[in-house]
Amino acid sequence: TDSSSGNVLNQATGSRSMNVNNVIFMGESFIPGTLDGYVYSVERAPLIGAQVDIVGTNFTQQTDENGYFSFPFLQAGTYDVLGSAFAHYDDTMEGITVLESETTSIELYLERFPTVTVSGFVTGSDFPSVGLEGALVELTGFDNYETQTDANGDFFFPEVYADNSYTIDISYPGFSSYSGVEEVGSINFNAGTFILNEIATPVGSVTATRTEQESALITWTLPGIGGGEEQWIHYDDGINAD
Repeated sequence: TDSSSGNVLNQATGSRSMNVNNVIFMGESFIPGTLDGYVYSVERAPLIGAQVDIVGTNFTQQTDENGYFSFPFLQAGTYDVLGSAFAHYDDTMEGITVLESETTSIELYLERFPTVTVSGFVTGSDFPSVGLEGALVELTGFDNYETQTDANGDFFFPEVYADNSYTIDISYPGFSSYSGVEEVGSINFNAGTFILNEIATPVGSVTATRTEQESALITWTLPGIGGGEEQWIHYDDGINAD
C-alpha cells in the first residue's frame, strides 16, 4: 500500500511506506566428490611440499610429509591434474573422473632434474703445493651448496643440478677470499685449483741506527703494534704489478 501521492522523486519532503513480497534466490545444488592422492619421485619417495593443481581452476594443494594431497569438495566431472615440485619435471594426469559422494585417488610421479659432481682443490699462495684444510666452499645459483675442504685441500659436491651457472665463493682465515662463476654442464665437473693469497701484516716502526762500527742497527715492532695495514704477499719475480 502506497500512502504517498504524486511522484515521490519530485517531493522535497514526505514519507513513503510499501509492502514488499519475500524474494527467494534459487541455485543449483550438487553433491561433491573427492579427489586425493600422493606425489612421489620416480623412486617412489614421497615429495613433501609438492604443488598439485587442477588445470583450468583455482584449486591448488600442497602435499604433506607423506606426499599426500586432497580436494574434498569437487563437483562431479572430469579433470586434468598437474603436479610440480622444485628441481623436478612436471607430471600431468588427464581425464580424471570425479563422481558424486565418491573418492577418486591418483598417484603422480615426478622425475628429478639431472645432477653431476663438482670438485676442486684449494691451496694458499705461501705453499701452493699444500692444500688448505677446512676452507669454506660455497656454490650459489639454481640451488645452494656448502662444504669444507678435506685434509688434502680437496672439496667435493656429490649432487649439483646440471646445466646451470653457479657463483663459487671460497674463504679461509688469514687468506683473501675468492669469488667467481663456474658453468656446470651435463657431466661431472672438476673446477681445478684455487689459490688464495695470504694476507700479511707488516712489521711497524722500522728504524735504522748507524753504529760506531759503520754498520746499521735495525729495529722494528711486531706486526700490528704501531705498524701498518694488511698487505699482500706476492710469490713471483719480486715485481709487484699492482
